[in-house]
Amino acid sequence: MGNLSLINNTFAYNQGLEENIPTKIAGAIYARVRKLLGDVEIRNSEFLCNYGALTSILALYVENSQLSLQPRVTLQNLTFVNNSYNFNYSKGCGIIITEGMGFKIMSSCKIHGNSGGIVYVCEPGMLRCSGNVLVEDTMISGNIEFTLSVMTKSFHLKNVSFVNNSCIRPSQYSVLRLMSAVSNSSFHLDQSTFLNNFGEPGVVHIDLSLLEKKAADGQVIINNTEFRGNFGRSEGVLKLLKVNRIKIQNCKFINNFGGIGSSHANVQRCLGMLIIRNTSFNQFDDSQVFESAGGLSKHVAPYLGFLTVTNSENVLMRIRNSSFASDPFSTDSIALIVVEEVRPGLLDSSVRIETPINTKLKLRNITEIYEPIIGNKQVTISTIFTTERCPEGTYSIHRGTRRRLSDKHVNCYPCPVGGNCSLPLAAQPNFWGYPENEDIVSFQLCPEGYCCLPSAHNKCFYDNNSYQHSGCQGNRTGILCGKCKQNFAEGLFTTECVRMKDCTHSWYLVVFFALTSLFALYLVRKPPVFEEVGKQLTWFIPRRKEGNNQVICSLDSTARKMAGVLAVPSYGVKNLLRNEIVLPLTNLLNFKLYANTNWKICPWPIFTPLLKTLFHLVTVMTIFFWIPVLYLLHSGLNKLCKRRPTFPPAGPYLGAVLETVLLGYSAVTGTIVRLLHCVSIQEVSRWYYDAQYVCKHQWWQQAAIAVIVLNLFPFIFTLYFISVKLYRGKISGKIFLLASILPFPYFLFVLYHYVKKKITKRADYQEIPSTAGSFHDEEHDTNSSTSIKASLLEVLCGPFTKPQDNQSNGRIYWESILIGRRFLLIVIGWWQLEHALMRSECLTILCLFYLLHHISQKPFAHSWVNVTEIVSLAALVVIGALNVGLASAGSDVSGINQRYFSILLMSEAVLLGVIPLVSVTLLILCILSQTVRMVIILWKAARARWLIFKRKYNIQLSVQGGDES
Repeated sequence: MGNLSLINNTFAYNQGLEENIPTKIAGAIYARVRKLLGDVEIRNSEFLCNYGALTSILALYVENSQLSLQPRVTLQNLTFVNNSYNFNYSKGCGIIITEGMGFKIMSSCKIHGNSGGIVYVCEPGMLRCSGNVLVEDTMISGNIEFTLSVMTKSFHLKNVSFVNNSCIRPSQYSVLRLMSAVSNSSFHLDQSTFLNNFGEPGVVHIDLSLLEKKAADGQVIINNTEFRGNFGRSEGVLKLLKVNRIKIQNCKFINNFGGIGSSHANVQRCLGMLIIRNTSFNQFDDSQVFESAGGLSKHVAPYLGFLTVTNSENVLMRIRNSSFASDPFSTDSIALIVVEEVRPGLLDSSVRIETPINTKLKLRNITEIYEPIIGNKQVTISTIFTTERCPEGTYSIHRGTRRRLSDKHVNCYPCPVGGNCSLPLAAQPNFWGYPENEDIVSFQLCPEGYCCLPSAHNKCFYDNNSYQHSGCQGNRTGILCGKCKQNFAEGLFTTECVRMKDCTHSWYLVVFFALTSLFALYLVRKPPVFEEVGKQLTWFIPRRKEGNNQVICSLDSTARKMAGVLAVPSYGVKNLLRNEIVLPLTNLLNFKLYANTNWKICPWPIFTPLLKTLFHLVTVMTIFFWIPVLYLLHSGLNKLCKRRPTFPPAGPYLGAVLETVLLGYSAVTGTIVRLLHCVSIQEVSRWYYDAQYVCKHQWWQQAAIAVIVLNLFPFIFTLYFISVKLYRGKISGKIFLLASILPFPYFLFVLYHYVKKKITKRADYQEIPSTAGSFHDEEHDTNSSTSIKASLLEVLCGPFTKPQDNQSNGRIYWESILIGRRFLLIVIGWWQLEHALMRSECLTILCLFYLLHHISQKPFAHSWVNVTEIVSLAALVVIGALNVGLASAGSDVSGINQRYFSILLMSEAVLLGVIPLVSVTLLILCILSQTVRMVIILWKAARARWLIFKRKYNIQLSVQGGDES
């Protein structure tokens, strides 16, 4: 045969017979020649969807090659797509070319989605396998049952990519299989990539063991080649067998799996020299589920080390300017490097070996003495670098590191509170980690919703090198996850940060001002809305004495404020009752924004944690603002309508001011202590809710301290004393209101006059002089509901026991007791916020004291109200006791204890949800009763109309009968 040339052809959907045997179906091209005198070239062609039994694309057999002619085979700029062979033939392939040619070239080809491989073969002993093979600039991807198998003297692979190929074949095949049976063989792999390939035996197998000589003299050079994400089940990714000289330089081995000796590189029976230079070995995962191309099979691929060199006696081994690093998983007892029969000079200071964080690197030298011949003892020294994890319950943030044969010692420390040391150090849910120093890590409880939520493994990512950006959720970042990422801003009703471009909810401010004005109007007018609604809903129940609605609201408000403080972050009730019913009601009564609704409302992109915290004060201040505005509007309306007097009675408005002070006390106190809440991070005191602020240097914290000292704390005692004085008429309503708003100046004022009275020693000295000079004129209509004193007393002590004689004060001061209780609960809850167990114990003891105090005093005028309050406080004591058991924030709750914790959580949910559930149940029953009432009314109306109609009809009949008679 002279030559074979195919240019610009397309072979698609072909199948043919090989030697007229029906069972042997050839694919696109079949050529069997006795002599090949010229070249074979196939250029610029496509092979699509061809099918054959043994070969699907090209079968070229040369029986008697003329070596002197050195014919060439060139495959250039070809596309092979979706060609297949019969899987029943284990030796089937896509292209098979026998050793009848001197030089074989495959250049600029694309091989994708085929089954079967490319085989260049010769038969040792019959032919001189001395040809050359060059494969360059070729993409080989997505093939199944694929192997590039070459038996030749010289092979050069340049700029070739093997991507997502699989080889599920007998053990002698790999994705790339190179063999030689002649002397002075030379194999080069240059500038190539092996990515995500799967081989049942291995991925790259280079074997010179077919040479019959005792000592092989071939060489393998692998240069500037990357092996990434491959899985070789038996032999690992790269196996070199019986090669005289091996050079691996400028290469990357990344995240490879499988193998028995090593996942990345295995060298056996190297007889001369092994050089590894400027090469990096990196591993990021300890195992991976690997799916072969075509989805035919799935395998769990383990990681089993970087390099293994065995059965290589007296070999010159040098590893220079290279690194072996596994990160970030934790491995235990993995042999990273195994070198048998090592000689001095294997490593120098340019080589770095790193184990994962939380593990140590151990060097073991194993000395083996054996006597192959009696009297001739031989000593073999093997070096093994292995990993060793820190003991259970300890951690380290450092790696085991070695340069040459010296190592960096790794210390293991006890697991910190809030940390998870079951694997490389991680954070417990809702904790944030930071380094205290070079060795120690601490964890800080985060504000709720800032840090990561619980996961399947009950841990959160922690990276010591970028700790400020790890463990956060909701587009948060920074120290303690306190600030939003770039181009994000705080949302009002969520802890998640909102994109600035989405901050267009200006309508919320209109709704906010409308609702606060309506609430202020309600406090002024106090229309009997709830009483009227209650009458209509309970029309079938006999009427009782009214006036207890305010008492019930006060009881529920007090209970919910306490219960909200008792809840433990991280282990509170995570269900509908807590998140959707209890907390919204609690925060509504406290004038607080409920931040767990996940409403991403953002009016303007200016909100920060500080502004959002101060916004709680804005709610109270806005209601204060609306009260005088309503008074002026009322006055203007009177003047416009020419009513007299022009100025309406001030009593209801001043009563609304007092009620706002009392209702807003918890919101103001909670906001103030929130502003003062600081934590120590890296020996710097920082604001808990936005750690970029350093404490003790912020003007708003100094103002918060002044508010506590000058207003919130003295208000408790001032309210206690002036309540009795107001009831007995010793001070005016205006003085009382002024003292409530400015308690500390009032205290100084009273103290001044008390000291002056003692100095003058006059019995008739007026301790608190009346302002405006006409106290009785101001209060001339005491019995009127519009008087200042009557309005204030209605708010202050309406539901409480009144004095029965001049010697007793009754319980008209009890509002100050309730205020003091709230103050203590809020302050203790803030003081022990980070210590859930201590906080729960303190608050439980405090609630128990409140219960005993209430039983002894019985402050309410009605006995059934006292009983209700006793039950409410008893429930709080039980909730506090439950939270003592739940106060394990930062500790893992699992195993047998999980069931008991679930019972405690459910018990807390039931107790907190009793009143809301009873209210909802009553509301449903009342709605049903209204429906029944409507049916009854309609039935009565229809019956009345029927009776009227019947009466008229009877009258008409009687009239007609009279006329006829």
